[in-house]
Amino acid sequence: MIISVRSKTILFLVDEHKAFLDELSLEFHDESKYQIIHCYNISRFIDILAEKKFPLDSYRIGIIGGYFNGEKDDRIKQLRQSIREIKTEASAIELIVILPEHDESLENELLSIGCYAVFQRNENAFLRITNHVRGIISKLMLEREKRFTRITFMILMVYTAILLLAGAVFLIFFPELILP
Repeated sequence: MIISVRSKTILFLVDEHKAFLDELSLEFHDESKYQIIHCYNISRFIDILAEKKFPLDSYRIGIIGGYFNGEKDDRIKQLRQSIREIKTEASAIELIVILPEHDESLENELLSIGCYAVFQRNENAFLRITNHVRGIISKLMLEREKRFTRITFMILMVYTAILLLAGAVFLIFFPELILP
């Protein structure tokens, strides 16, 4: 079963540096497929999630750029808390976090909190982001198609049961029409 209606993907780009967001939004320039919402801090992103109502059939993906300016431990703690708030506010959103440096223990912790992907900001970041976004969209489309296939199968089974029941009732009350 092919679903002809393509849902729009809403990309939330959260980063302190506007230049990175502008370069990233060029990767997703097709307005018929993507709606891009820029946020320059995570608290604004959480406010947007709380106040706006997005279509239920849209795919929501948040790309968060993390920076460790100042006290690193405080920034990491803020990032963890913010991701928990985002996941409680909108559990259907998929999060991709880009960190300035590779830290495997932090990466594993963020993945366990609910992030889809965590990787280091480097020259491959744009390619990895586009691949992950397309992977998320494919995964969500397959889940939706699977759900519609199940619904279609259940409708077919109910229709078949009704026909069998009608045939049995017809056979019980009018056997002379069917049997010679």
